[in-house]
Amino acid sequence: MKRLIPQSIAGRLIVLLLIALVVAQIATGLLFYRERREVLSLINREFLVGRTAAMVRLVEGSPTELHGSLVATASTRRLQFWISEHSAITDNGKIGSKVQQLRDAMATALGTPERQLRIDLSVPKHEASKHRDQWSQVDKRNKQHERRWRRGPSNGVLLSVKLLTGRWLNLYADAHSGRFRLRGPWLVSLLLMATSIIVIVIVMIRRITRPMKTLADAADRFGRGEHVVPLELSGPQEVRRTIRAFNEMRERLVRFVDDRTRMLAAISHDLRTPITSLRLRAEFVDDAESRRKIIETLDEMQAMIESTLAFAREEAAQEDTQSIDVGAIVQSVCSEFVEMGHDVSCSIASPIVCRCRPIAIKRAIRNLIENAVVYGQTARVSACEEGGEALVRISDQGPGIPWDKIDDVFEPFARLETSRNRETGGAGLGLSIARSIVRNHGGEITLENLDAGGLEATVRIPIALE
Repeated sequence: MKRLIPQSIAGRLIVLLLIALVVAQIATGLLFYRERREVLSLINREFLVGRTAAMVRLVEGSPTELHGSLVATASTRRLQFWISEHSAITDNGKIGSKVQQLRDAMATALGTPERQLRIDLSVPKHEASKHRDQWSQVDKRNKQHERRWRRGPSNGVLLSVKLLTGRWLNLYADAHSGRFRLRGPWLVSLLLMATSIIVIVIVMIRRITRPMKTLADAADRFGRGEHVVPLELSGPQEVRRTIRAFNEMRERLVRFVDDRTRMLAAISHDLRTPITSLRLRAEFVDDAESRRKIIETLDEMQAMIESTLAFAREEAAQEDTQSIDVGAIVQSVCSEFVEMGHDVSCSIASPIVCRCRPIAIKRAIRNLIENAVVYGQTARVSACEEGGEALVRISDQGPGIPWDKIDDVFEPFARLETSRNRETGGAGLGLSIARSIVRNHGGEITLENLDAGGLEATVRIPIALE
């Protein structure tokens, strides 16, 4: 059922309006049909009473030998007369309100309230036909008329009036007043209104949702780290409020990142002077071992400051987004490591064109390959397109990462190597920067220990082409 429900606003609104239209049309049709039945019932009753009274007077005023011809001539497809020795109704049964109304009307039309009159409603045609075939003198030469009588509705009114001659004039009238059918003018009206609603809704919804589509595109690009200008306020009031809230959110986030970057830059600048001063003073320390340790500590502090600045600058990067071949970027990074003498292999299935910031993506891939080379001595890199995403896998043959530490390694300054030696463990920002870059492109990085040993990093970046 969920698959049958439209997912767009226009589709759902069209379905709801069409359902309301069909229900309203059916309800209106049923009310009209009910009124029509009541009107037809009244007309049929007046017609039945008038024809029956006229037929009684005509038969009673004519010679007996003409009675058969008279009733045959007066009969129609929906109104059958015949004369018999006995009444076609043997038992009048319980007299309801409708039967009593018809009896009163007949008595008034005949002018003889004391005349014997029997009425039965909803008589099956086969019962009336049995009585008619037994007693009637219908002209059998009219075969077409007889076939039309047989094909008529199955139920009707059976009425018997006793003539002055002692015989009975019987009448069978179809009670058919038409059935409610989904065709004809009603169906044409429904189709015309449904078509009009669909056209109007499609046109109006497109105008209403155009600003929403623009907002969704802008939010997607902003979520991937692209520069987005403030959107113009347009559309209905609710949409304008949403666009205004997005513009304010975008401005606050940009201002927050800029303020943090400026703050870190100021701290870095302020720390460089005392670190340089301490480095100069360390040169005057007589103990060589103590001097070496002090300088190493100062170098580590300097590296941490530079790494922190790089991390902050990446968060606020303003590099333009381009349509670029991610596979070519991966290939170029792998070539750099091969030229440096590292055991790195690369397999690219086909060109993978993505909307991304090339320098940032290149840095993220470089950090991941560098980790694989440092901790696993080798790096096996592959790139392909899968499920609308650029998929880059980087595996090594190192010791892997304990399963309870996989999420921790993405935290800034987190290091599994506890020696604090930058030659073996780095500053602990490589994976943080890589994940920040990939997430700013709407993607994700996952780490997984391989069964055969080693670690595999998987980078997924959505392919968002213009």
